[in-house]
Amino acid sequence: MMWNTYQSWFWPVLTVLFLILLSVGVVVFSRWFSNSVDHDAGQNSQRSALSVAAERFARGEITADEFESIRRSLRS
Repeated sequence: MMWNTYQSWFWPVLTVLFLILLSVGVVVFSRWFSNSVDHDAGQNSQRSALSVAAERFARGEITADEFESIRRSLRS
């Protein structure tokens, strides 16, 4: 008799816990995946391109005129 009482509440509770864990897993995975995808690719790529150009200018790989040309083309 005790086993039947145990079964009557155990499986619904286990099912609800499984669904909660599954939902939390989906949310965590979707947040992780959305963070790994760059949503502002255009804006971030311009910033990184400008910073790369600034670094190249600082190392002396490009001249001041080339740096200004790159900066103007990135901002337009």
